[in-house]
Amino acid sequence: MDRCPCGSDATYDDCCRPLLQGERQAATAEQLMRSRYSAYVMKEIDYLLFSLHPDHRSEFNEETTRAWAERSAWHKLEVIETVGGGLDDSEGTVDFIATFTDNGTKHEHHELAWCMVSG
Repeated sequence: MDRCPCGSDATYDDCCRPLLQGERQAATAEQLMRSRYSAYVMKEIDYLLFSLHPDHRSEFNEETTRAWAERSAWHKLEVIETVGGGLDDSEGTVDFIATFTDNGTKHEHHELAWCMVSG
């Protein structure tokens, strides 16, 4: 079995695949952010839209997101810190760095993401 692209020690089938396929929802903020990274790697663009907060869905451009995900080589996700967003929380923040190559240039996308979770 293949290791999950999100960088966890779990297999893809046990980690992010069930979230991307709609079989279950992310229970924590970190799990949500890891699954979104995996969605870019696996080109699961529908999940990227579905997992956005409803207030931001109108800003989502499927065509450009798909093109970016498909032309990029995804290297790794590093979670720096998670605050809140645990099993008993409704929201939290995840500080992360996603490393990828786009059009031959290596990038590090560093973000402090606010997440709503099912908790």
